[in-house]
Amino acid sequence: MKSRFFQERDSNTGLAKFATYKVFELSQTTLKPEFYPKAMPNRHYDFNLDHVRTKEVLEGLSDYANSIGVTIYQDDAKELRSAKGSFYPDEQKILLNPDNTPGEVVATTIHELAHASLHNPKFANSYKEDVSKDRRELEAEMTSYLVSKHFGLDTSEKAIRYMAIWTDNLTSLDDQQLAQSMKRIHGTVSKIVKSVEQHTKPYQLNRQVVQNQNFIQSPKKGLKV
Repeated sequence: MKSRFFQERDSNTGLAKFATYKVFELSQTTLKPEFYPKAMPNRHYDFNLDHVRTKEVLEGLSDYANSIGVTIYQDDAKELRSAKGSFYPDEQKILLNPDNTPGEVVATTIHELAHASLHNPKFANSYKEDVSKDRRELEAEMTSYLVSKHFGLDTSEKAIRYMAIWTDNLTSLDDQQLAQSMKRIHGTVSKIVKSVEQHTKPYQLNRQVVQNQNFIQSPKKGLKV
């Protein structure tokens, strides 16, 4: 039977009645903030971009993608649903969620490029079939975190929790596996950074502070030639 036969209706107008419910967000519940990622694993993050030359960084990431033969697309068909991005080895492509925040576009692009570099069957030197899912996610997210940080984007709010959850605070890896992954991460970070630095320089945290300090210092006595 159709649902309309069970719908309560107003006796005067004949229109369907609907129940009302209270709407709330996690911050209004008793759930502790450290458990938010488990409750909303794909929630969006509005990372601070004040120190990031986003256009230049993305140009460098695009160049790197071209250099490894991977194409980046926006997921207009909504294949990803709530996921922020994905690498497709069979098609050598990366899809990015169009709902990503500007900071997430940068971080997610790097994350997926790390997958495309390290977990891509076409690269025999770096691809290892026995690398577990938790190690793959650690390698991709650590690469994203380090490259992002190098160019002024701090993703620690999301990245540290992401890696901790996937690896159970690194307890899912033994010392040898962790050392191997760190070596693979280091190599991938170096390659991506090199590509992006063709378009922009790394962010230097102390540059502005030093300039301000030099400006307010009292001038030394004597003539300067």
